[in-house]
Amino acid sequence: MARKNPESEETRESIRQTAAKLFCGNGVYATSLQDIADAAGLSKGTLYYHYPGKDMLVVEITEQYFAHITEAFYAWLDSVTAAMAARDAVAMLHKQLNRTGGFLKLYFALFSEALREDGPLRALMLSYQKEWALLAEMGALKLTDAASKRFRAFSHSYIALLDGLALHGLLNGEPNTDILLQLLLD
Repeated sequence: MARKNPESEETRESIRQTAAKLFCGNGVYATSLQDIADAAGLSKGTLYYHYPGKDMLVVEITEQYFAHITEAFYAWLDSVTAAMAARDAVAMLHKQLNRTGGFLKLYFALFSEALREDGPLRALMLSYQKEWALLAEMGALKLTDAASKRFRAFSHSYIALLDGLALHGLLNGEPNTDILLQLLLD
C-alpha cells in the first residue's frame, strides 16, 4: 500500500484554504485556477498536478466545509434529550452551528455556484441539505413537548429558514434567531 506524501497533503490543504478565501471574496465562478495558483504562491502546473480542474477543487472544499456543519448537527443530536423543550433544543442547535466558524461567506459562494450550474456541486449541496433536514427531524423525534411535533413537521423547511436567516445575518449583521424560533415553534 502506498503511503501518502505529507508535503503533498499540506500543499493540497494550502490550495483549498487559498481557494476558499478567494471564493469568499470573488465568488467561485470569477476565481480562476491561475488566481488560486498566484495567491498560493504555486505554479499553475503544480496546482494542476493536485487539482486537474476547478470542479474537483470546489467539490473537495464543499465536502470539507460541509463535514463541519454535519458534525455540528451530530453533536447537537447527541445532546438532545426528551426532557428538553423544543425551543431550547433548537436554540442549542443554533449555538452548535455557530461554532462551525466564519464559513457563511464560503457557504453562500458555494450556494451561488450551485445555483449557476446544474452539476456535481448542486447534487452535493442538495444531498447535504437533505441529510441536515433528516438530522433535525431525528432530533425533534427525541423531544416530547408539543412544539417538537411542529419542529419535526417543518424540519425540511427549517434548513431553508436557516439559509435565509444566515444570509440576512451576512447582509445586516447578527441574525435574530428568536424570530426563527417563534416562526418555527409557536
